[in-house]
Amino acid sequence: MKIERFAPALFFFGLFLIVFWPVLTGGVFLNTGVVYSDLWLFNYPFKDWYRGMLLSGQLPFWTNLIGNGYPVFAELQVGALYPLHLLLFRLFPTAFAFNLNIYLH
Repeated sequence: MKIERFAPALFFFGLFLIVFWPVLTGGVFLNTGVVYSDLWLFNYPFKDWYRGMLLSGQLPFWTNLIGNGYPVFAELQVGALYPLHLLLFRLFPTAFAFNLNIYLH
């Protein structure tokens, strides 16, 4: 296989790394430009809690931290059984795993 065949993909991957290097290395957190958004008020805190549950060896079935209780396992935005979430949020700090998850998709 010739390396020239992969040149466009390598170029765009390199460009991606240059542009998003501060975010990927943890110096900056992904900012949507909207401070009061679902990203900051709902998704990130849920992912942080999800990470804590994974590190304690539990799956997040239910939380009593929202209202009178909330079925986290049935809530699709957390993605409790998504293989990439299980890997990223168990191995990396929440902010890095959150950013990496967004950029990989």
